[in-house]
Amino acid sequence: MRSRAAARSRPVTREAGETRINFGYRLFNEPVEAAGWEPPSCPGLFAVLVMDRLCHPRPFRPIYFGRIEGTPERGFFKAHRKYWEWRAAADSEKSLFVATFPMPFSSGAARAAAEQELIRHYHPVCNA
Repeated sequence: MRSRAAARSRPVTREAGETRINFGYRLFNEPVEAAGWEPPSCPGLFAVLVMDRLCHPRPFRPIYFGRIEGTPERGFFKAHRKYWEWRAAADSEKSLFVATFPMPFSSGAARAAAEQELIRHYHPVCNA
């Protein structure tokens, strides 16, 4: 069942043409197709999203929130232990999107706390 919180993702326009998506008062970078996504070079959070037309104003529903620690290696997404759960939740890799929230000067504890806060708020199916 989709939570009301999932429907509260909001686009926030920063500079000309640059859009962000808000999850739990955190401005994540614009969602990109998972197939072409490479993790950022700094620590932070990432959200795995699926298209959901019931979510407004943006048609994205988070199915997983996770942490990026240090500098992840290439292939991070497909090598993740939850990859096949994400695929099953989305029906295909083409339906998966990723948004990131950089936290370059944060501690591991701060990232863990932020991740847990998002999980408690949105109840993503693949974080269960």
